[in-house]
Amino acid sequence: GRRDTGGRGGRGRTRLSAGTNKRADDSMDMDDSTGDDSTGATTSENADPNTRGREHERTRPTIEDLLLAYLATGRVDPGVEQFLAHEFQPRDVRRLARSVDAAATKVHAILSERIAPAAQSCALRIAELRALARWRERSGAIGLDERAADVALAAAESCALAAFSAARLATAAAARLRAFFTLLLRTQRQIAFGSPDGFGAGDDADAPPALDAKLVEEFLVDGLTRDTLGDRLGS
Repeated sequence: GRRDTGGRGGRGRTRLSAGTNKRADDSMDMDDSTGDDSTGATTSENADPNTRGREHERTRPTIEDLLLAYLATGRVDPGVEQFLAHEFQPRDVRRLARSVDAAATKVHAILSERIAPAAQSCALRIAELRALARWRERSGAIGLDERAADVALAAAESCALAAFSAARLATAAAARLRAFFTLLLRTQRQIAFGSPDGFGAGDDADAPPALDAKLVEEFLVDGLTRDTLGDRLGS
């Protein structure tokens, strides 16, 4: 009878020991899990605040995004509405539009009426000198160099082509700017009257022209701060 009791007791102790080990293993798993969570929390707490700020700036819509959204949906962003209704009045938009348009017109005139013709005139004179340089019996005494004339002629022709190209770019830039200012004026009309065409007696005289959505989109996609004409003139 004692053997049986001892045997049952031994099996009970074995089961108890196994259960104890299982609880210990579970406790270790919980400890490991807790350690992982604390590590993650520490990593999150130690994240660079400047990095988080840059990520927030990347997700923040730009003014170009907001205006493109208005162009597509007709809904004015509250921030844009605040700026155009209280800080950048229609008279300011019109004054800036006239100033920019006059500057673009002047640049076009200088490029197409002065610089390009002057470069063409230089090319003609250099071509004449190159012809004389090829007549070595007559021009050898005065030191004309045909190769130098070739280089100068290529530079003059390149300058004339660049001037005409920049003049065309000035015209295109002016058209995009006009379309952009028209968008601003029509947006202000939308804010003030609920319609970009405006309402009220005598209002048609100040109504902005029709909007060229394609030119506005091209301008906004390039970005407000990009100076394509300046880049071309600088090159």
